[in-house]
Amino acid sequence: MTKFNHFTTIVIVFLALSCGIEARRAAGVFRADTFRLAEDENLYWSASPAQHARQLVHDNVWATLSTLSVEFNGIPYGSTVSYSDGVGYSKEDSTGKLFFYITPMDATGADLSVNSSASVAITMAQQGCKMDAEDPTCWKINLSGKVVPVAVDQRHYAEKVLFSKHPQMEYWPEKHGFLPYVLEIENIVLLDFYGGAKHVPVKEYYQIKLLSFRLAAYVPFLHFPICKMAALQFLLVFVLHFLVSSPVSPTHPVGSNAYLDVSELPAVSTNFNRNLAVPNSKVSSDKKVLPIFFFHGLTSSSADGANIAANITAEGRAFVALSFCENECSIQALNIQVPMAIAAVRNVVASDKRFKNGYIFMGHSMGGILARAVIEQMDDHKVYTLVSLAGALSGIFYGPQDADRIPLQFLAQGSAATAIPPAVFNFSNYSANEYRGKMQYDWARKLTDPELQATYSFANVARFPVRNAWSDTNVFMPVFNNMNKCALNDSECRVEKIRRKNNFLRIKEAHLFASPEDGVGAPWQMGQFGHYSDVETLEEIETKFEDLSIIEMHDTVEYKEDTFGLRTLDERTCEFNLVYDTYVYKVIS
Repeated sequence: MTKFNHFTTIVIVFLALSCGIEARRAAGVFRADTFRLAEDENLYWSASPAQHARQLVHDNVWATLSTLSVEFNGIPYGSTVSYSDGVGYSKEDSTGKLFFYITPMDATGADLSVNSSASVAITMAQQGCKMDAEDPTCWKINLSGKVVPVAVDQRHYAEKVLFSKHPQMEYWPEKHGFLPYVLEIENIVLLDFYGGAKHVPVKEYYQIKLLSFRLAAYVPFLHFPICKMAALQFLLVFVLHFLVSSPVSPTHPVGSNAYLDVSELPAVSTNFNRNLAVPNSKVSSDKKVLPIFFFHGLTSSSADGANIAANITAEGRAFVALSFCENECSIQALNIQVPMAIAAVRNVVASDKRFKNGYIFMGHSMGGILARAVIEQMDDHKVYTLVSLAGALSGIFYGPQDADRIPLQFLAQGSAATAIPPAVFNFSNYSANEYRGKMQYDWARKLTDPELQATYSFANVARFPVRNAWSDTNVFMPVFNNMNKCALNDSECRVEKIRRKNNFLRIKEAHLFASPEDGVGAPWQMGQFGHYSDVETLEEIETKFEDLSIIEMHDTVEYKEDTFGLRTLDERTCEFNLVYDTYVYKVIS
Protein backbone atom coordinates (compact mmCIF):
# COMPACT_ATOMS: atom_id res chain seq x y z
CA MET A 1 0.00 0.00 0.00
CA THR A 2 2.79 2.41 0.80
CA LYS A 3 4.47 1.89 -2.53
CA PHE A 4 1.17 2.40 -4.30
CA ASN A 5 0.56 5.63 -2.43
CA HIS A 6 4.00 6.89 -3.35
CA PHE A 7 3.37 6.01 -6.99
CA THR A 8 -0.01 7.69 -6.86
CA THR A 9 1.53 10.83 -5.44
CA ILE A 10 4.18 10.92 -8.15
CA VAL A 11 1.56 10.57 -10.88
CA ILE A 12 -0.62 13.29 -9.38
CA VAL A 13 2.27 15.67 -8.91
CA PHE A 14 3.43 15.00 -12.48
CA LEU A 15 0.00 15.77 -13.88
CA ALA A 16 -0.35 18.86 -11.71
CA LEU A 17 3.08 19.99 -12.86
CA SER A 18 2.42 19.50 -16.54
CA CYS A 19 -0.99 21.13 -16.50
CA GLY A 20 0.05 23.77 -13.98
CA ILE A 21 2.94 24.88 -16.18
CA GLU A 22 0.62 25.05 -19.18
CA ALA A 23 -1.82 27.10 -17.12
CA ARG A 24 0.87 29.68 -16.58
CA ARG A 25 0.35 30.91 -20.10
CA ALA A 26 -3.25 31.68 -19.26
CA ALA A 27 -2.79 33.10 -15.80
CA GLY A 28 -1.29 36.16 -14.19
CA VAL A 29 1.52 36.00 -11.68
CA PHE A 30 2.61 32.41 -11.18
CA ARG A 31 4.30 30.98 -8.09
CA ALA A 32 6.57 28.24 -9.36
CA ASP A 33 7.09 26.80 -5.91
CA THR A 34 3.44 26.24 -5.04
CA PHE A 35 1.45 26.61 -8.26
CA ARG A 36 -0.40 29.52 -6.73
CA LEU A 37 -1.43 32.85 -8.10
CA ALA A 38 -0.96 35.94 -6.00
CA GLU A 39 -4.27 37.24 -4.70
CA ASP A 40 -5.76 40.07 -6.75
CA GLU A 41 -3.47 39.47 -9.71
CA ASN A 42 -5.04 39.54 -13.16
CA LEU A 43 -6.14 36.14 -14.38
CA TYR A 44 -6.00 36.34 -18.16
CA TRP A 45 -7.55 33.17 -19.47
CA SER A 46 -6.26 34.01 -22.95
CA ALA A 47 -3.47 36.34 -21.97
CA SER A 48 -1.50 38.02 -24.73
CA PRO A 49 2.23 38.71 -24.56
CA ALA A 50 1.38 42.40 -24.16
CA GLN A 51 -0.72 41.61 -21.09
CA HIS A 52 2.08 39.56 -19.60
CA ALA A 53 4.54 42.36 -20.32
CA ARG A 54 2.39 45.00 -18.60
CA GLN A 55 1.72 42.68 -15.66
CA LEU A 56 5.41 41.97 -15.13
CA VAL A 57 6.31 45.66 -15.27
CA HIS A 58 3.54 46.58 -12.84
CA ASP A 59 4.33 43.85 -10.32
CA ASN A 60 7.91 44.99 -9.73
CA VAL A 61 9.51 48.14 -8.38
CA TRP A 62 13.16 47.75 -9.39
CA ALA A 63 15.05 46.71 -12.49
CA THR A 64 18.48 46.52 -14.11
CA LEU A 65 19.11 49.61 -16.24
CA SER A 66 21.92 49.22 -18.76
CA THR A 67 23.60 52.24 -20.32
CA LEU A 68 26.60 52.78 -22.61
CA SER A 69 29.42 53.54 -20.20
CA VAL A 70 31.35 56.78 -20.60
CA GLU A 71 34.00 55.63 -18.13
CA PHE A 72 34.54 52.29 -19.87
CA ASN A 73 34.44 53.55 -23.47
CA GLY A 74 30.98 52.40 -24.48
CA ILE A 75 30.87 49.03 -22.75
CA PRO A 76 27.31 48.31 -21.53
CA TYR A 77 27.02 49.13 -17.83
CA GLY A 78 24.18 47.73 -15.69
CA SER A 79 22.81 49.43 -12.57
CA THR A 80 20.07 48.43 -10.16
CA VAL A 81 17.45 51.18 -10.19
CA SER A 82 14.06 51.74 -8.61
CA TYR A 83 11.13 52.57 -10.85
CA SER A 84 7.38 53.07 -10.80
CA ASP A 85 4.77 52.65 -13.52
CA GLY A 86 1.97 54.61 -11.85
CA VAL A 87 0.71 56.28 -8.69
CA GLY A 88 0.57 53.59 -5.99
CA TYR A 89 0.06 49.88 -6.50
CA SER A 90 -3.43 49.90 -7.98
CA LYS A 91 -3.60 48.23 -11.39
CA GLU A 92 -6.09 50.82 -12.56
CA ASP A 93 -3.41 53.50 -12.11
CA SER A 94 -0.75 51.60 -14.04
CA THR A 95 0.49 53.50 -17.11
CA GLY A 96 3.07 51.09 -18.49
CA LYS A 97 5.61 53.92 -18.48
CA LEU A 98 8.75 53.41 -16.43
CA PHE A 99 9.80 56.41 -14.34
CA PHE A 100 13.21 56.60 -12.64
CA TYR A 101 14.87 59.00 -10.17
CA ILE A 102 18.44 59.57 -11.33
CA THR A 103 21.32 61.82 -10.31
CA PRO A 104 24.06 62.98 -12.71
CA MET A 105 26.54 62.26 -9.92
CA ASP A 106 26.48 58.49 -10.47
CA ALA A 107 27.58 56.47 -13.49
CA THR A 108 24.08 55.92 -14.88
CA GLY A 109 23.25 59.62 -14.88
CA ALA A 110 26.61 60.49 -16.41
CA ASP A 111 26.12 57.92 -19.16
CA LEU A 112 22.62 59.14 -20.01
CA SER A 113 23.82 62.73 -20.28
CA VAL A 114 26.01 61.62 -23.19
CA ASN A 115 23.87 58.90 -24.76
CA SER A 116 20.27 58.32 -23.72
CA SER A 117 20.09 54.87 -25.32
CA ALA A 118 19.41 52.26 -22.64
CA SER A 119 17.66 49.00 -21.87
CA VAL A 120 15.72 47.83 -18.82
CA ALA A 121 15.59 44.18 -17.68
CA ILE A 122 12.93 42.84 -15.29
CA THR A 123 12.36 39.23 -14.24
CA MET A 124 9.79 37.27 -12.30
CA ALA A 125 12.73 35.99 -10.23
CA GLN A 126 12.48 39.32 -8.39
CA GLN A 127 9.09 38.18 -7.07
CA GLY A 128 10.35 34.93 -5.58
CA CYS A 129 10.06 32.60 -8.58
CA LYS A 130 11.87 29.44 -7.50
CA MET A 131 12.44 28.11 -10.99
CA ASP A 132 15.92 28.84 -12.26
CA ALA A 133 16.13 32.47 -13.30
CA GLU A 134 16.98 31.41 -16.87
CA ASP A 135 14.06 29.00 -17.14
CA PRO A 136 11.60 30.38 -19.73
CA THR A 137 8.70 29.87 -17.35
CA CYS A 138 10.29 32.40 -14.99
CA TRP A 139 9.11 35.37 -17.04
CA LYS A 140 11.57 38.05 -18.10
CA ILE A 141 11.30 41.20 -20.16
CA ASN A 142 13.69 43.65 -21.81
CA LEU A 143 12.50 47.14 -22.74
CA SER A 144 14.87 49.33 -24.71
CA GLY A 145 14.80 52.87 -26.02
CA LYS A 146 15.75 56.31 -24.71
CA VAL A 147 15.88 57.22 -21.02
CA VAL A 148 15.38 60.98 -20.88
CA PRO A 149 14.55 63.60 -18.24
CA VAL A 150 10.84 64.18 -17.74
CA ALA A 151 9.62 67.49 -19.15
CA VAL A 152 9.55 70.30 -16.60
CA ASP A 153 5.76 70.63 -16.66
CA GLN A 154 5.40 66.88 -15.97
CA ARG A 155 7.96 66.56 -13.17
CA HIS A 156 5.48 67.03 -10.34
CA TYR A 157 3.38 64.12 -11.64
CA ALA A 158 6.48 61.98 -12.22
CA GLU A 159 7.66 62.62 -8.67
CA LYS A 160 4.22 61.68 -7.35
CA VAL A 161 4.43 58.42 -9.29
CA LEU A 162 7.89 57.65 -7.94
CA PHE A 163 7.36 58.74 -4.33
CA SER A 164 4.14 56.69 -4.05
CA LYS A 165 6.17 53.48 -4.28
CA HIS A 166 9.53 54.78 -3.08
CA PRO A 167 8.76 57.34 -0.34
CA GLN A 168 12.40 57.59 0.76
CA MET A 169 13.25 59.20 -2.60
CA GLU A 170 11.61 62.40 -1.43
CA TYR A 171 14.33 62.79 1.19
CA TRP A 172 17.37 62.09 -0.94
CA PRO A 173 19.96 64.91 -0.86
CA GLU A 174 18.85 67.89 -2.95
CA LYS A 175 22.44 68.78 -3.77
CA HIS A 176 22.76 65.51 -5.69
CA GLY A 177 20.39 66.87 -8.29
CA PHE A 178 18.03 63.94 -8.60
CA LEU A 179 15.54 64.30 -11.46
CA PRO A 180 12.72 62.09 -12.72
CA TYR A 181 13.51 60.26 -15.97
CA VAL A 182 11.24 58.24 -18.22
CA LEU A 183 11.91 55.40 -20.65
CA GLU A 184 10.70 56.18 -24.17
CA ILE A 185 10.10 52.59 -25.21
CA GLU A 186 11.15 51.53 -28.70
CA ASN A 187 11.43 47.74 -28.34
CA ILE A 188 9.91 45.14 -26.01
CA VAL A 189 11.14 41.54 -25.86
CA LEU A 190 9.31 39.10 -23.58
CA LEU A 191 10.11 35.50 -22.68
CA ASP A 192 7.21 33.92 -20.79
CA PHE A 193 7.26 30.32 -21.98
CA TYR A 194 9.12 27.78 -24.05
CA GLY A 195 9.38 28.42 -27.78
CA GLY A 196 11.43 31.58 -27.92
CA ALA A 197 11.11 35.24 -27.03
CA LYS A 198 8.23 37.39 -28.29
CA HIS A 199 8.53 40.89 -29.71
CA VAL A 200 5.66 42.89 -28.21
CA PRO A 201 4.42 45.89 -30.25
CA VAL A 202 4.82 49.05 -28.17
CA LYS A 203 1.39 50.33 -29.21
CA GLU A 204 -0.27 47.08 -28.10
CA TYR A 205 1.65 47.21 -24.81
CA TYR A 206 0.29 50.66 -24.00
CA GLN A 207 -3.26 49.73 -24.99
CA ILE A 208 -3.50 47.08 -22.27
CA LYS A 209 -5.73 48.00 -19.35
CA LEU A 210 -4.88 46.10 -16.18
CA LEU A 211 -8.00 45.18 -14.23
CA SER A 212 -8.40 43.60 -10.80
CA PHE A 213 -10.24 40.29 -10.74
CA ARG A 214 -11.03 38.27 -7.60
CA LEU A 215 -11.47 34.51 -7.47
CA ALA A 216 -12.31 32.41 -4.43
CA ALA A 217 -10.13 29.62 -5.76
CA TYR A 218 -8.13 28.74 -8.83
CA VAL A 219 -7.08 25.19 -9.67
CA PRO A 220 -4.52 25.25 -12.47
CA PHE A 221 -4.55 21.53 -13.11
CA LEU A 222 -8.36 21.60 -13.42
CA HIS A 223 -8.36 24.33 -16.06
CA PHE A 224 -10.35 22.54 -18.77
CA PRO A 225 -9.29 24.51 -21.88
CA ILE A 226 -5.65 23.75 -21.13
CA CYS A 227 -5.44 20.32 -19.50
CA LYS A 228 -6.44 17.31 -21.50
CA MET A 229 -9.67 15.69 -20.34
CA ALA A 230 -7.96 12.29 -20.27
CA ALA A 231 -5.35 13.65 -17.90
CA LEU A 232 -8.08 15.18 -15.74
CA GLN A 233 -9.99 11.90 -15.55
CA PHE A 234 -6.79 10.04 -14.75
CA LEU A 235 -6.02 12.50 -12.01
CA LEU A 236 -9.50 12.31 -10.50
CA VAL A 237 -9.37 8.50 -10.35
CA PHE A 238 -6.24 8.63 -8.24
CA VAL A 239 -7.48 11.49 -6.08
CA LEU A 240 -10.65 9.53 -5.31
CA HIS A 241 -8.57 6.50 -4.48
CA PHE A 242 -6.43 8.67 -2.25
CA LEU A 243 -9.44 10.02 -0.37
CA VAL A 244 -11.45 6.81 -0.12
CA SER A 245 -9.09 3.83 -0.15
CA SER A 246 -6.05 4.99 1.77
CA PRO A 247 -6.51 5.33 5.52
CA VAL A 248 -2.92 6.52 5.99
CA SER A 249 -0.63 8.26 3.55
CA PRO A 250 3.07 8.98 4.06
CA THR A 251 2.78 12.13 1.92
CA HIS A 252 0.78 15.33 2.18
CA PRO A 253 -2.39 15.51 0.06
CA VAL A 254 -1.59 17.03 -3.29
CA GLY A 255 -4.49 19.43 -3.03
CA SER A 256 -2.83 21.34 -0.25
CA ASN A 257 -0.13 22.52 -2.63
CA ALA A 258 -1.89 22.52 -5.97
CA TYR A 259 -4.65 25.06 -5.63
CA LEU A 260 -5.11 28.60 -4.50
CA ASP A 261 -6.57 29.40 -1.12
CA VAL A 262 -6.74 33.17 -1.08
CA SER A 263 -6.86 33.24 2.70
CA GLU A 264 -3.29 31.96 2.74
CA LEU A 265 -1.80 34.46 0.32
CA PRO A 266 -0.30 37.90 0.79
CA ALA A 267 -2.07 40.52 -1.28
CA VAL A 268 1.09 42.29 -2.44
CA SER A 269 2.46 40.11 -5.18
CA THR A 270 6.16 40.30 -4.33
CA ASN A 271 7.11 37.42 -2.05
CA PHE A 272 9.95 38.89 -0.01
CA ASN A 273 9.60 36.61 3.00
CA ARG A 274 9.99 33.10 1.70
CA ASN A 275 9.96 31.74 5.23
CA LEU A 276 6.58 33.30 5.92
CA ALA A 277 4.47 31.01 8.07
CA VAL A 278 1.39 30.15 6.03
CA PRO A 279 -1.64 28.41 7.53
CA ASN A 280 -2.26 24.90 6.26
CA SER A 281 -6.03 25.03 6.64
CA LYS A 282 -8.44 27.38 4.98
CA VAL A 283 -10.12 30.11 6.97
CA SER A 284 -13.79 29.39 7.31
CA SER A 285 -16.07 31.64 5.29
CA ASP A 286 -18.94 31.15 7.77
CA LYS A 287 -18.56 33.86 10.36
CA LYS A 288 -21.28 32.34 12.53
CA VAL A 289 -18.92 29.57 13.64
CA LEU A 290 -15.77 31.64 14.00
CA PRO A 291 -14.50 32.26 17.55
CA ILE A 292 -13.64 35.76 18.73
CA PHE A 293 -10.63 37.38 20.38
CA PHE A 294 -11.41 40.56 22.35
CA PHE A 295 -8.79 43.29 22.90
CA HIS A 296 -9.59 45.71 25.75
CA GLY A 297 -8.67 49.37 25.88
CA LEU A 298 -6.18 51.49 27.81
CA THR A 299 -6.20 50.94 31.62
CA SER A 300 -9.04 48.41 31.14
CA SER A 301 -9.23 44.62 31.42
CA SER A 302 -10.67 41.51 29.85
CA ALA A 303 -13.79 42.05 31.99
CA ASP A 304 -14.81 44.75 29.50
CA GLY A 305 -15.82 41.97 27.11
CA ALA A 306 -18.14 40.24 29.61
CA ASN A 307 -21.44 41.34 28.04
CA ILE A 308 -20.35 40.37 24.54
CA ALA A 309 -19.00 37.07 25.88
CA ALA A 310 -22.37 36.27 27.47
CA ASN A 311 -24.10 36.79 24.14
CA ILE A 312 -21.60 34.90 22.00
CA THR A 313 -20.99 31.93 24.29
CA ALA A 314 -24.77 31.42 24.62
CA GLU A 315 -24.63 30.48 20.94
CA GLY A 316 -21.90 27.93 21.63
CA ARG A 317 -19.16 30.02 20.05
CA ALA A 318 -15.74 30.49 21.59
CA PHE A 319 -14.94 33.94 22.98
CA VAL A 320 -11.58 34.82 24.50
CA ALA A 321 -11.09 38.19 26.15
CA LEU A 322 -7.33 38.57 26.13
CA SER A 323 -5.72 39.29 29.49
CA PHE A 324 -2.04 39.45 28.61
CA CYS A 325 -1.64 43.08 29.75
CA GLU A 326 -4.51 44.45 31.85
CA ASN A 327 -5.06 47.60 33.88
CA GLU A 328 -1.73 49.29 34.78
CA CYS A 329 0.18 46.98 32.46
CA SER A 330 -1.64 48.48 29.47
CA ILE A 331 0.00 51.84 30.18
CA GLN A 332 3.34 50.64 28.86
CA ALA A 333 4.44 51.17 25.28
CA LEU A 334 2.55 49.31 22.57
CA ASN A 335 5.71 47.97 20.98
CA ILE A 336 6.09 45.96 24.20
CA GLN A 337 2.46 44.85 24.20
CA VAL A 338 2.23 43.64 20.58
CA PRO A 339 4.58 40.63 21.05
CA MET A 340 2.69 39.78 24.25
CA ALA A 341 -0.60 39.85 22.35
CA ILE A 342 0.75 37.67 19.54
CA ALA A 343 2.02 35.11 22.07
CA ALA A 344 -1.39 35.09 23.81
CA VAL A 345 -3.25 34.52 20.52
CA ARG A 346 -0.90 31.74 19.46
CA ASN A 347 -1.25 30.00 22.83
CA VAL A 348 -5.04 29.91 22.47
CA VAL A 349 -4.94 28.75 18.85
CA ALA A 350 -2.47 25.99 19.68
CA SER A 351 -4.54 24.68 22.61
CA ASP A 352 -8.11 25.08 21.28
CA LYS A 353 -9.04 23.34 18.02
CA ARG A 354 -12.04 25.66 17.59
CA PHE A 355 -9.62 28.34 16.43
CA LYS A 356 -7.85 26.28 13.77
CA ASN A 357 -10.03 27.46 10.86
CA GLY A 358 -9.86 31.17 11.61
CA TYR A 359 -11.21 33.73 14.03
CA ILE A 360 -12.42 37.29 14.49
CA PHE A 361 -10.49 40.11 16.17
CA MET A 362 -12.60 42.64 18.10
CA GLY A 363 -10.89 45.63 19.67
CA HIS A 364 -12.26 48.44 21.81
CA SER A 365 -10.60 51.87 21.96
CA MET A 366 -6.83 51.31 22.15
CA GLY A 367 -7.61 47.62 21.60
CA GLY A 368 -8.64 48.51 18.05
CA ILE A 369 -5.21 49.75 16.99
CA LEU A 370 -3.54 46.98 19.02
CA ALA A 371 -5.58 44.33 17.18
CA ARG A 372 -4.62 45.85 13.84
CA ALA A 373 -0.95 45.95 14.83
CA VAL A 374 -1.11 42.25 15.77
CA ILE A 375 -2.60 41.48 12.34
CA GLU A 376 0.20 43.34 10.58
CA GLN A 377 2.95 41.85 12.73
CA MET A 378 1.72 38.23 13.01
CA ASP A 379 2.75 36.34 9.88
CA ASP A 380 0.71 33.24 10.74
CA HIS A 381 -2.57 34.91 11.71
CA LYS A 382 -5.93 33.57 10.46
CA VAL A 383 -8.03 36.65 11.13
CA TYR A 384 -11.16 36.68 8.97
CA THR A 385 -12.77 39.86 10.29
CA LEU A 386 -11.46 42.89 12.18
CA VAL A 387 -14.08 44.68 14.28
CA SER A 388 -13.06 47.99 15.83
CA LEU A 389 -15.28 49.66 18.45
CA ALA A 390 -14.37 53.34 18.81
CA GLY A 391 -10.83 52.35 17.97
CA ALA A 392 -7.92 54.78 18.13
CA LEU A 393 -7.06 53.77 14.58
CA SER A 394 -5.49 56.95 13.25
CA GLY A 395 -4.48 58.64 16.49
CA ILE A 396 -5.83 60.88 19.25
CA PHE A 397 -5.79 64.66 18.98
CA TYR A 398 -8.10 67.00 20.88
CA GLY A 399 -9.09 69.51 18.23
CA PRO A 400 -11.53 72.37 17.69
CA GLN A 401 -14.67 70.49 16.56
CA ASP A 402 -17.63 70.58 18.96
CA ALA A 403 -17.60 66.81 19.48
CA ASP A 404 -14.13 67.13 21.07
CA ARG A 405 -15.30 69.42 23.89
CA ILE A 406 -16.55 66.63 26.19
CA PRO A 407 -13.38 64.53 25.81
CA LEU A 408 -11.42 67.71 26.58
CA GLN A 409 -13.45 68.27 29.75
CA PHE A 410 -12.65 64.73 30.92
CA LEU A 411 -9.01 65.37 30.10
CA ALA A 412 -9.00 68.56 32.19
CA GLN A 413 -10.60 66.64 35.06
CA GLY A 414 -7.72 64.14 35.10
CA SER A 415 -8.98 61.29 32.90
CA ALA A 416 -5.49 60.78 31.49
CA ALA A 417 -3.65 60.94 34.82
CA THR A 418 -3.39 57.15 35.01
CA ALA A 419 -2.12 56.82 31.46
CA ILE A 420 0.35 59.72 31.73
CA PRO A 421 1.53 60.64 35.25
CA PRO A 422 0.99 64.38 35.92
CA ALA A 423 4.68 64.66 36.75
CA VAL A 424 5.35 63.76 33.12
CA PHE A 425 2.60 65.92 31.61
CA ASN A 426 -0.26 67.57 33.49
CA PHE A 427 -3.32 67.93 31.26
CA SER A 428 -5.21 69.64 34.09
CA ASN A 429 -2.81 72.56 34.32
CA TYR A 430 -4.48 74.77 31.69
CA SER A 431 -7.17 77.42 31.54
CA ALA A 432 -10.27 77.08 29.36
CA ASN A 433 -8.74 79.23 26.63
CA GLU A 434 -5.48 77.31 26.73
CA TYR A 435 -7.32 74.13 25.77
CA ARG A 436 -7.85 75.81 22.39
CA GLY A 437 -4.31 75.31 21.12
CA LYS A 438 -1.81 75.96 23.92
CA MET A 439 -2.25 72.58 25.63
CA GLN A 440 -2.17 70.78 22.27
CA TYR A 441 1.06 72.54 21.28
CA ASP A 442 2.75 71.71 24.58
CA TRP A 443 1.61 68.08 24.36
CA ALA A 444 2.86 67.79 20.77
CA ARG A 445 6.29 69.04 21.82
CA LYS A 446 6.34 66.52 24.67
CA LEU A 447 5.36 63.73 22.26
CA THR A 448 8.59 64.18 20.33
CA ASP A 449 10.53 62.92 23.39
CA PRO A 450 11.92 59.43 22.55
CA GLU A 451 11.78 58.39 26.20
CA LEU A 452 8.06 59.19 26.37
CA GLN A 453 7.40 57.22 23.19
CA ALA A 454 9.35 54.23 24.53
CA THR A 455 7.42 54.24 27.82
CA TYR A 456 3.72 55.09 27.42
CA SER A 457 1.05 53.63 25.15
CA PHE A 458 -0.98 56.85 25.39
CA ALA A 459 1.90 58.61 23.66
CA ASN A 460 1.95 55.93 20.96
CA VAL A 461 -1.72 56.48 20.06
CA ALA A 462 -1.41 60.26 20.00
CA ARG A 463 -1.29 62.06 16.67
CA PHE A 464 -0.45 65.72 16.37
CA PRO A 465 -1.12 67.46 13.03
CA VAL A 466 2.44 68.05 11.79
CA ARG A 467 2.91 65.04 9.57
CA ASN A 468 6.68 64.90 9.19
CA ALA A 469 7.41 65.66 12.84
CA TRP A 470 4.81 63.12 13.97
CA SER A 471 5.98 60.33 11.65
CA ASP A 472 9.62 60.99 12.59
CA THR A 473 9.05 60.79 16.35
CA ASN A 474 6.09 58.46 16.98
CA VAL A 475 7.56 54.95 17.11
CA PHE A 476 4.30 53.04 16.74
CA MET A 477 1.38 54.35 14.72
CA PRO A 478 3.29 55.69 11.68
CA VAL A 479 5.03 52.32 11.45
CA PHE A 480 1.77 50.36 11.28
CA ASN A 481 0.36 52.95 8.87
CA ASN A 482 3.52 52.38 6.79
CA MET A 483 4.21 56.12 6.96
CA ASN A 484 7.60 55.70 8.60
CA LYS A 485 10.58 56.78 6.52
CA CYS A 486 13.18 54.26 5.44
CA ALA A 487 16.82 55.28 5.15
CA LEU A 488 18.40 55.12 1.71
CA ASN A 489 20.22 51.84 2.32
CA ASP A 490 17.67 50.33 4.72
CA SER A 491 16.23 47.54 2.57
CA GLU A 492 14.98 45.74 5.69
CA CYS A 493 12.72 48.69 6.47
CA ARG A 494 11.16 48.53 3.01
CA VAL A 495 10.70 44.76 3.17
CA GLU A 496 9.00 45.14 6.57
CA LYS A 497 6.52 47.59 5.06
CA ILE A 498 5.54 45.09 2.41
CA ARG A 499 5.29 42.29 4.97
CA ARG A 500 2.97 44.31 7.20
CA LYS A 501 0.77 45.27 4.26
CA ASN A 502 0.65 41.64 3.11
CA ASN A 503 -0.51 40.55 6.55
CA PHE A 504 -3.17 43.26 6.82
CA LEU A 505 -4.64 42.38 3.44
CA ARG A 506 -5.04 38.73 4.43
CA ILE A 507 -8.14 39.68 6.42
CA LYS A 508 -11.41 39.49 4.51
CA GLU A 509 -13.41 42.21 6.25
CA ALA A 510 -13.01 45.25 8.45
CA HIS A 511 -15.94 46.79 10.31
CA LEU A 512 -15.16 50.08 12.01
CA PHE A 513 -17.65 51.56 14.46
CA ALA A 514 -17.45 55.14 15.69
CA SER A 515 -19.80 57.79 17.01
CA PRO A 516 -19.66 61.50 17.92
CA GLU A 517 -21.30 60.40 21.20
CA ASP A 518 -18.11 58.58 22.19
CA GLY A 519 -17.18 61.32 24.65
CA VAL A 520 -13.72 59.98 25.48
CA GLY A 521 -11.48 59.73 22.43
CA ALA A 522 -10.99 62.55 19.99
CA PRO A 523 -11.56 63.04 17.23
CA TRP A 524 -14.24 60.37 17.06
CA GLN A 525 -13.56 60.09 13.31
CA MET A 526 -10.25 58.37 14.15
CA GLY A 527 -12.37 55.23 14.64
CA GLN A 528 -12.78 55.25 10.87
CA PHE A 529 -9.25 56.40 10.02
CA GLY A 530 -10.08 60.11 9.90
CA HIS A 531 -7.78 62.72 11.43
CA TYR A 532 -7.23 66.47 11.64
CA SER A 533 -5.67 68.43 8.81
CA ASP A 534 -1.97 69.16 9.01
CA VAL A 535 -0.06 72.38 9.62
CA GLU A 536 3.57 73.08 8.79
CA THR A 537 5.11 73.57 12.23
CA LEU A 538 4.50 72.69 15.85
CA GLU A 539 3.94 76.36 16.62
CA GLU A 540 1.07 76.48 14.14
CA ILE A 541 -0.82 73.92 16.22
CA GLU A 542 -1.47 76.82 18.58
CA THR A 543 -1.67 79.72 16.15
CA LYS A 544 -3.86 77.92 13.58
CA PHE A 545 -5.75 75.66 15.96
CA GLU A 546 -9.21 76.96 15.10
CA ASP A 547 -8.54 76.37 11.39
CA LEU A 548 -7.96 72.66 11.81
CA SER A 549 -10.58 70.48 10.13
CA ILE A 550 -11.31 66.78 9.83
CA ILE A 551 -9.84 64.82 6.93
CA GLU A 552 -12.15 61.89 6.25
CA MET A 553 -10.69 58.45 5.60
CA HIS A 554 -10.99 58.54 1.80
CA ASP A 555 -9.02 61.79 1.67
CA THR A 556 -6.12 60.75 3.88
CA VAL A 557 -2.65 60.08 2.53
CA GLU A 558 -2.75 56.60 4.03
CA TYR A 559 -5.90 55.79 2.06
CA LYS A 560 -5.09 57.49 -1.22
CA GLU A 561 -1.58 56.03 -1.39
CA ASP A 562 -2.79 52.69 0.05
CA THR A 563 0.22 52.66 2.34
CA PHE A 564 -0.86 49.66 4.44
CA GLY A 565 -3.74 48.32 2.34
CA LEU A 566 -6.72 50.37 3.59
CA ARG A 567 -7.87 51.42 0.13
CA THR A 568 -7.50 47.90 -1.24
CA LEU A 569 -9.59 46.55 1.63
CA ASP A 570 -12.22 49.25 1.16
CA GLU A 571 -12.47 48.45 -2.55
CA ARG A 572 -13.44 44.92 -1.56
CA THR A 573 -16.72 46.59 -0.47
CA CYS A 574 -15.93 46.43 3.24
CA GLU A 575 -18.30 48.26 5.54
CA PHE A 576 -17.50 51.35 7.56
CA ASN A 577 -20.48 51.94 9.87
CA LEU A 578 -21.51 54.39 12.59
CA VAL A 579 -22.55 52.35 16.28
CA TYR A 580 -23.79 45.94 19.80
CA ASP A 581 -27.38 45.26 19.32
CA THR A 582 -28.02 47.18 16.12
CA TYR A 583 -24.75 46.87 14.20
CA VAL A 584 -21.92 44.98 15.83
CA TYR A 585 -23.72 41.65 16.20
CA LYS A 586 -24.49 41.63 12.49
CA VAL A 587 -20.86 41.66 11.46
CA ILE A 588 -19.86 38.72 13.64
CA SER A 589 -22.81 36.54 12.67
